[in-house]
Amino acid sequence: MGIPLALQVQAPELQHQVFGGHGYVREWGIEQIVRDVRVAMIYEGSNEIQAQDLLFRKVLADKGIALREWIEQLLADMPEGPAGDLARSDLETLGALGEAVVKASAQSLYPVAGDFLRCTTLALMSWAWSLLATRGGPQLLEGQQAFTRWVRPEFAMRVSIVRQSM
Repeated sequence: MGIPLALQVQAPELQHQVFGGHGYVREWGIEQIVRDVRVAMIYEGSNEIQAQDLLFRKVLADKGIALREWIEQLLADMPEGPAGDLARSDLETLGALGEAVVKASAQSLYPVAGDFLRCTTLALMSWAWSLLATRGGPQLLEGQQAFTRWVRPEFAMRVSIVRQSM
């Protein structure tokens, strides 16, 4: 028949039954580790699904045509100056990578789908920061400079990983 709800709330050892889908409510020990491990698995699985969807169902499905058109639209809106030059370079590199991916064997691309997704993300971040840096104030310029210094170097590494897999 079960324990009445009033007794569950009063009995600390049974409180987990009251919270139901809330999950672990303690922030220390094994409870936190187990929760964090589960979240990481869900996050990584979801990212990989999105990465494969982008690469196989979007880019390869139309032989990279939509990717090329999209990059051309972004390049048309690119600001002048150093920030725009970096973003332009990143988008052109992504376009060339897309063309190379289309020519590669699909089997060789499964392990690097996540890297291709990250390349796309970083190229878009570069584009967005270039727009913000030229249209915003000094704080946005500092943000763009921080992105260029600390985050953007990953782009070349990811491009290299994808190219080496082909």
